[in-house]
Amino acid sequence: MNPQDIAIAVLTVLVVGTLVWGTSGPRHRGVHNLLLAVAVLCPLVSFDLTQSSAIPPEVWVFSGAYFLGQASNAAFHYIWPKAVHARSGEAIMQVTFAIWAMGIRVGLEPSLWYRGTVGTVLFCVSTIWVTLVVLCSIYQGELTSHARDDFDFFKLPLRSRGNAAILTCSPPTLLLALYVALQNPWLIAGALGSWVTLRAVLRPAEAK
Repeated sequence: MNPQDIAIAVLTVLVVGTLVWGTSGPRHRGVHNLLLAVAVLCPLVSFDLTQSSAIPPEVWVFSGAYFLGQASNAAFHYIWPKAVHARSGEAIMQVTFAIWAMGIRVGLEPSLWYRGTVGTVLFCVSTIWVTLVVLCSIYQGELTSHARDDFDFFKLPLRSRGNAAILTCSPPTLLLALYVALQNPWLIAGALGSWVTLRAVLRPAEAK
């Protein structure tokens, strides 16, 4: 089996596992550790490494910077565990990597993506979706002044601010990432429609 296919299987398990594990208890720092692993696997599942010499230097710079960015986000929470989200550099870094990834998706020669659409989708999911869902969930859950994310499907109601935020923001941001990968405008409509629907169903009680 191609090592890149093994990396795809590992990434799939890792992303699903991160979602389940990270939303079943106060594991914010642990989730950041898992996102580091996602950053490591990203180039292995995205690009055709048999043509590595043809891959532009910017792609490798991005891959290294993405890992270092996720590492700095994780380090912030370990060094200052009680500091609120808004005090870190996470917001600007997540935005930067989302936009940078979009540029790479559009500009990279199609033949350099691993298995074509497969590599393109995995790249956008492991970069654009990861960064957007983090930003949107923190913003939607009014968690910029918190040190944790307050996601816990087992102990808190689904309509708590944290749980409602991650449930509301995950599908729309995934569809936005898929739009970048597949260039299908219906995915934009799906993102907006899913957000409106989920926001209406999962509207949390106002904070006291």
